[in-house]
Amino acid sequence: FFFKQKTAYEISACLVGSEMCIRDSNRTAQVDSKESSQTEQQSPGYKIRYSVRTMAGHMPRNPKKVNQDSYITRTNIGPSQDIHIFGVCDGHGVFGHLVSNFVKENLHQAFLKNYSSNADPKVTIYKSFEQVTSDLAKSKIDTQFSGSTCVSAFIAKDLLCVANIGDSRAVMGVKHPSRWEALELSRDHKPDVKAEAQRITQCGGRVQPSRDQFGSFVGPARVWLARQNIPGLAMSRAIGDDIAVQAGVIWEPEIYEGRLSSQSKFIVIASDGVWDFISSQECVDLIVPYYESGNIESACENFLNQAVSKWKQVEDCLLYTSDAADDLLCVDLGGRRILQKK
Repeated sequence: FFFKQKTAYEISACLVGSEMCIRDSNRTAQVDSKESSQTEQQSPGYKIRYSVRTMAGHMPRNPKKVNQDSYITRTNIGPSQDIHIFGVCDGHGVFGHLVSNFVKENLHQAFLKNYSSNADPKVTIYKSFEQVTSDLAKSKIDTQFSGSTCVSAFIAKDLLCVANIGDSRAVMGVKHPSRWEALELSRDHKPDVKAEAQRITQCGGRVQPSRDQFGSFVGPARVWLARQNIPGLAMSRAIGDDIAVQAGVIWEPEIYEGRLSSQSKFIVIASDGVWDFISSQECVDLIVPYYESGNIESACENFLNQAVSKWKQVEDCLLYTSDAADDLLCVDLGGRRILQKK
């Protein structure tokens, strides 16, 4: 996609991250993980490229904070080696990094186990997450207060399915004759979204922010048990989180299905640590110059740096009211076809 070669269509992917240092301008960011790849699909006229970065948040009380974000990059899989899976898993809780890594390592295997060329792809994806959730429950990972979100793109030729569980997000950059559009391919699962809040309430949970020492509400809406101030989850869907399940949090993904067309240029997949500070349209506007120059690496670096810069500005203002910074991870996928909603 970034290289104007004469292929039927091309797809590029980029995942971003490095250790974010808040409140200490003298420290430099350190890359936790970095990966790049370019591969040819077995069938002619198809190319896929991706780049990876991950960034841990910074907690003053825990300077050795583990990066709980994991990324999924599985290319050329399936019977015909024409399926590609990209995703972001954002762990939370003490063992969140173990949960996100479990999803990373097992989702593609569950997908292949449930895959059939004749099956509805959305049904296959749903069953895959159902199996991952079941297998996680049988593992030795403590998921009482730990879990992970997951937003993932499943690509097969010109078919694109985006599955989302939680508050990470996938956004497509769509090129129109005179402007660029940010097309959101997923919906953030926040507790105060009407349909999500209704389900939680019906399951006996409650939705409200945390309270400060004076009893006033602070921060985002969270999920709590009816008569106990636990678990306080800031998303309404997640994998794991056994206690939150009792309050109406579910693992079931929302799945968007469509076709790629000549106006699709790239897709960005990122955890909420990015979207809290960069809007979907801002994201597309940041990526466009690098798309036009064919520089996927710099696109990811700049996108991440912008998120970190904005986070530092906010953290400087909240020095005495905020104690932690979230991990950052994003995926940037590019192609020459736009998604046409079915």
